[in-house]
Amino acid sequence: MPSSDTPFSQALTFTLKWEGGYSNNVADPGGETMMGVTKKVYDAWRTKQGLPIRSVKDIEATELHSIYYNGYWLASACDKMEPPLSTAVFDTAVNMGKDRAIRHLQRILCVHDDGIWGPQSQAALDAATTTAEDISGLTEDYIDLRDSFYHKLALAKPRLAVFLKGWLRRTAALRKTCGV
Repeated sequence: MPSSDTPFSQALTFTLKWEGGYSNNVADPGGETMMGVTKKVYDAWRTKQGLPIRSVKDIEATELHSIYYNGYWLASACDKMEPPLSTAVFDTAVNMGKDRAIRHLQRILCVHDDGIWGPQSQAALDAATTTAEDISGLTEDYIDLRDSFYHKLALAKPRLAVFLKGWLRRTAALRKTCGV
């Protein structure tokens, strides 16, 4: 289990406050989840580890940390960015998927938004974040884009509108946590 003072642990602490415990809301396209990990993700992780499939309700803390660290933190290149941006990108990856989280950041950085973090994306991020103010501004823009996405999603898919208030409360808390 990681130290509580690492950027990953701080981001995970924020995200877990919002992901809660077990959920199986029929309106949620993610389906059955435990602490934000979907059954599909958990099944794939256990299979990759050579472990038998079991209920997502039985996820262990070490499994949860491994899934979040490898499948979201590293997979979304959060280890290559500074907080608070890394916190915002990580939480977005958990809530919307890593590809969308990366595409959002690529759009803000004005690079090809293919959802794959590569040298061009990293170079654009490095050039855009030379000061703490730059990182803060980029984080604010990133959360703004996330809010905009939620509004568009609720309009495009009215069955998901039931989640809009919660999504916006989450991004408001994210703004506060990130100081933007």
